[in-house]
Amino acid sequence: MGAQLRAVRARIRAVKSIGKITRAQELIASSRIIKAQQRMRSAGPYARELTQAVEALVSRSSSITHPMITEPENISRAALLILTSDGGFCGAYNANVLREASRLRQRSNEAGIETLNYVAGRKGLAWHRFRGIEIVSEWSGFQSSRRTRTRRRWPPPCLRRSRSRPPGAAWMRSTWCPPSSSRC
Repeated sequence: MGAQLRAVRARIRAVKSIGKITRAQELIASSRIIKAQQRMRSAGPYARELTQAVEALVSRSSSITHPMITEPENISRAALLILTSDGGFCGAYNANVLREASRLRQRSNEAGIETLNYVAGRKGLAWHRFRGIEIVSEWSGFQSSRRTRTRRRWPPPCLRRSRSRPPGAAWMRSTWCPPSSSRC
């Protein structure tokens, strides 16, 4: 009887310890999210100025025919960039991103547009492989790699100018909360 009581107490201590570890991981993850949101907000003015500069350039010249500026007449292929996490407490994020990507892929297939899938993150890679969906290019290991090595792999080939039959459109699926949203 005493041995069973000790086993139960040991199990209670183990569960409490696991709870403490999980709580610490949640705190670390939330601080990383806050830092990422701050970086995103600080890049906002730069992105707005860059957009205004490009819009001003395009509006003043009617002879520019760059593929990133002109809308294609007939889209037969489209690149779909899907950004998921490598791990951590991101289940809802990954589910939403993958659900939206699946909907977009289905709509484009119904419209007769071939979808080229470019996937970043282990969760997205596993999801696509399990369903047998073809992946043109993939990236993972962002958490374990150094920032400089990760940066060299971007932009993905779908966003670079391709020499052989480029896609007519490029779409990206990730989630974004406006700064005023209370959900973030």
